[in-house]
Amino acid sequence: MEDKPLLEKSNETEIIIEEQNKFINNNNANSNLYQQQQPIYYNNQQPQQQPIYYNNQLQQAVPPIYYNQQQPQQAVPPVFMNQNEQYQQQQQQVYSMNNNNNNNNNNNLNSNYEQIEMKGTNEKGGKHCASLIISLIGIGSFIGLIVSIAIGSSVGIGVCATIVAIVEIALIIELCCFSSTMKSLKNKGTIEEQITLVDRIREQKPKIGMHVECYHYEMRTRTVTSTTYNSQTGKHETTFRTETYQEKVVTHTETKYFQFKTFTDTSANIDFSSMSELTVKLTLTKEWNHGDSKTEKKYQKFEKKFRQQNQNRDTHCDFIHLFEVDHFQPYLLIIPHPSKLPFAMKRSFFVFATLLFFSWPYRLWFDSQCRFATFQIKKTIFY
Repeated sequence: MEDKPLLEKSNETEIIIEEQNKFINNNNANSNLYQQQQPIYYNNQQPQQQPIYYNNQLQQAVPPIYYNQQQPQQAVPPVFMNQNEQYQQQQQQVYSMNNNNNNNNNNNLNSNYEQIEMKGTNEKGGKHCASLIISLIGIGSFIGLIVSIAIGSSVGIGVCATIVAIVEIALIIELCCFSSTMKSLKNKGTIEEQITLVDRIREQKPKIGMHVECYHYEMRTRTVTSTTYNSQTGKHETTFRTETYQEKVVTHTETKYFQFKTFTDTSANIDFSSMSELTVKLTLTKEWNHGDSKTEKKYQKFEKKFRQQNQNRDTHCDFIHLFEVDHFQPYLLIIPHPSKLPFAMKRSFFVFATLLFFSWPYRLWFDSQCRFATFQIKKTIFY
């Protein structure tokens, strides 16, 4: 058997392999040519811009760090950073709002404590002008009385003694009815006692109403007797004269209180911590308000009806609004401890100084020993 066909087949196989190799080489050459020309085809200067050719969205998908490694902070797109910052700001605002709401809720749950501002002088500036004027008149009259006694002038003695008596009466009336210093000395107490008193006032139900006084004036006559000294005869002469005057005649008075169901005390709690070691003259004021529109309308109806019932009873009618709270005192004196109270800070000493026309100096000294503060009692009513 001959081997020629096998040799021919081998040659043919070799030819086929060679042709395949040529084809592969040609393809590789074409591929290399394509790869070499590819950067030139897209961009000679910046071959890294190749992704732009394929898809514009690819630029957003690939972070900027792919293009420039020197700026890694640009890896996050600016829009994404702005959204992140906005998100953080929103979270911070929400956190702040929550804190504010929590604080407001705490303030609503807890009582509002009011730090009272204290002053070194009172609202009148420590002058007490009325007391000063009356005291000066009394001192002048008392000096005139001594001089009249010394020279033996009966007229001078009578005039000066009358003025001194009138001044003393005026000082006593002012001392008992209008003096804030006397009222403070009357209501003095330690800080614990004054806290108890203020709490008791806040617990009391207010009395709100109206008072009317109806009156007219009538002409009256009276006989006035006067005595004068006649220097020619050396005797006192008595004369009589008749004069007319107007007198107020009250014909009707009435007091009526407004009936309401409930009330609340809306006063702020006093922070007494700043008063523990001080002598403080505390002035209390009071006010009331309607709790809702229904209560306001009911009170207006009550006031209108009260006025209509009494406005024609006489020529004149004076209407007064009433607001009363049991145990309320307009002036309180807070003392740190009774043993630390000055000896002269007593009512008896104040009365003695007033009778000697030293009321004004005593009040100035009293003001110098105290600090001054004001607190308001607030009531809200509901019908």
